[in-house]
Amino acid sequence: MVGSHMADYILDNTDWDVIGMYRWRSPLDNISHLVPRVNRNDRVSLIYGDLRDSTSVNNVIKDVRPDFVFHLAAQSFPKTSFISPEDTLDTNVQGTFRVLEALREFAPEAIVHVCASS
Repeated sequence: MVGSHMADYILDNTDWDVIGMYRWRSPLDNISHLVPRVNRNDRVSLIYGDLRDSTSVNNVIKDVRPDFVFHLAAQSFPKTSFISPEDTLDTNVQGTFRVLEALREFAPEAIVHVCASS
């Protein structure tokens, strides 16, 4: 949800390209209005990656070599965190670690914003 608003803001207020990372099962409802731009390669693209998979995170960062990273991904539902605490830890903490490590190796000059609401 937050990523779709960030993409809209960047597209409306900068000349930057937006590259979103998504998982195979990620719903595209929040960015359905951007899908035509993705299909036209009009400053928006999507690339597969999963925060729980170091190889895919490394591949994304290595392929994209971003200048700016807005890390907005997390498991954010409290009830889910109590039901699946290890999955939440892996996604939120280890996932952030994987992103930062990939950036350190493949895009060390990138400016990173890590968003958290709680």
